Amino acid sequence: MKLAVYLPRPGTLAAVIIDAGSGVIGAREGDRLLADYEGARYSFQSSWSYADRVMHAAKRHASNYPTIARGLFPAEEFEEIGVYDDQLGTVTLAGPEAEERLKEWLGRPVGEADLLTSELRHERRRRMTDPGAK
Repeated sequence: MKLAVYLPRPGTLAAVIIDAGSGVIGAREGDRLLADYEGARYSFQSSWSYADRVMHAAKRHASNYPTIARGLFPAEEFEEIGVYDDQLGTVTLAGPEAEERLKEWLGRPVGEADLLTSELRHERRRRMTDPGAK
């Protein structure tokens, strides 16, 4: 499944409510956006990439999991920056402007590892170190 990835626009209520660096998945409902987000606020997950946070938000969104990390916001408070592919475990950004916005959101440059889930990064490492791995 592929889901749209969003960032709150600076200066909006959504940007105040949602922790900077959070992964945000959403679905438009008319002029509103139902957003699920994950910032790892309550769990110590220093190894989580941005894609990991997006993945957790996507799982909640897809299952309609009850959470306080969901809100119905005016759609204009968000911009779509890319797509999350749950089969691949990747976030694909919409272009250089999206990458620049994500850099601002994360407070640091965006690296390739930010756009891959931990599971995918581990699998790639395993394949590199084990020539017989499939």
